[in-house]
Amino acid sequence: MPSNAILSQQTRFLIQKLGTNGTAKTITAITAAKPAVVTSTAHGLATGDVVTLAAIVGMTQLNGQQFMVKVTAANTFELVGSDATGYTTYTSGGTATPFTFVESNEHKSYSASPGQASDIDKTTMISTAKEFGVGLSDTGTFDVELNYVEADLAQIEMKLGLLDSSERWFKIIKRNLAHTGFRGSVRSLSESGAVDGIFTGSLSIRISGNKFETA
Repeated sequence: MPSNAILSQQTRFLIQKLGTNGTAKTITAITAAKPAVVTSTAHGLATGDVVTLAAIVGMTQLNGQQFMVKVTAANTFELVGSDATGYTTYTSGGTATPFTFVESNEHKSYSASPGQASDIDKTTMISTAKEFGVGLSDTGTFDVELNYVEADLAQIEMKLGLLDSSERWFKIIKRNLAHTGFRGSVRSLSESGAVDGIFTGSLSIRISGNKFETA
């Protein structure tokens, strides 16, 4: 039976550029579904884009939220990971404004470490074996090995993220065009050099919330 493994070469890595957004798309309808489907005439978005929603009348629960989108047609797109089945019926208005991303040219590998819950020791003196409860869980980390290049636009944004501690969106686009997106904060950006070597670095991101994926 042939393998379904996907080559990791040509994987792209992008980081949100804070303070720079694309043109707002006018919304004319939203379905109360899972996922919610947005109608926006000639929206021009691409699968994997990330938008923030605003000024929606009726289905106000979506205002201020951010979603990765999956394009379904020239005039519609899904809000990946959304569930609007219990939301107020859409009435009118609204915009979906896409974020701007900067693409890395120097990433070499990455690893995504899912979060895990801590163990709470509940063992007592009458226990016959160790007893544990499930504690709070974290959302994990995302680590990238890269060539350290000061002029690389993505690394400039990484440094800004380290300084301002602001959350940003990050995206991975695989060879098969599957997209993974998540919000996170830059924890560290290291630099190292050696004789007969190049400058290399390591980026560590603390993931906040869920990861979103599109096939």
